[in-house]
Formats: sequence, C-alpha cells, structure tokens
Amino acid sequence: YPLVNIWGNSEGLLVTAELPGLDVKDIHLTAKADTLTLEVDRKSEVFDLKDLCVHRAERGSEGFIKTVRLPYEVNGDKISAKYSNGVLKVNLPRTESSKPRKITVTHE
Repeated sequence: YPLVNIWGNSEGLLVTAELPGLDVKDIHLTAKADTLTLEVDRKSEVFDLKDLCVHRAERGSEGFIKTVRLPYEVNGDKISAKYSNGVLKVNLPRTESSKPRKITVTHE
C-alpha cells in the first residue's frame, strides 16, 4: 500500500498514488538519484465503544514507507508534488545526463 502508477517520457516522470483521507502535512517525499520514497504518518482510528469487536479491517490504520525505483535519474531540484481529492501527483523531471541523446551516423 499504496498502489503507485508511474508514467514517463523523454522529459520526466509522473508518479501518482491514491492516499484517501490524509492531511497534506502527513505526506513526506524524498528523492535521490533514481528512487522516490513516500512516507505517510497516519494515526490509528480510536473508538470509544466498549467491548468493540472488529469484524473486518481492510483499511490501513497506521503509517507506512514505500520506496519505488525509477527508470532513470531525476532532477531533485525541480520535483513538484500536489495532493488533491485523495490523489498525490509527483512530477519528476529527468536529469540532463539521463535524457536520451540522438546520435548521428555518418557514411564513411
């Protein structure tokens, strides 16, 4: 958890993750070279019902850390992230050195 989608082109990557019910202050991102780490501080739900018995617990109730390997190195100085309607979107531009280079082939 969470499930993550990663799209890319020659300019960079877009990473999305569904994180419903969180406050933006509980989401922490770090990037280094070709890895992105998502850390979430989530507080457990507390109920005041005496003798409460759990019949089903599928929703996560604690924080987590998820690290994903990116297909190439990204420029950490230009990363941007937005969180809206429970979806985190992270734009990760490629470093110049990781961008594909066109090579011209000449005739001898």
